[in-house]
Amino acid sequence: MKLEQIYKTLKDFAEKEEELISRYPCDSDYDVPTWDKIYDALDILDSIINYEPSDAELEAYFNDYQDPPHVVNQRMLEMKSESHGRRFV
Repeated sequence: MKLEQIYKTLKDFAEKEEELISRYPCDSDYDVPTWDKIYDALDILDSIINYEPSDAELEAYFNDYQDPPHVVNQRMLEMKSESHGRRFV
């Protein structure tokens, strides 16, 4: 959600600046080298927000997925509790 807010704010800023620049053309002393970086950032944020993994990425994720250590430890404690007849959890 925060990325979407950042994206919207940055995009609104760029649009307003472009409108001002087109209305009041800049002189040669006014050079904004960061415009390319702003548009690069917008593209990056857009690609993150609208990311859709490929089928190969999804398959690799599900084939290599392992539970985090705390989940494995909890499961081991539960199995130990069942086998010893008392509750460790």
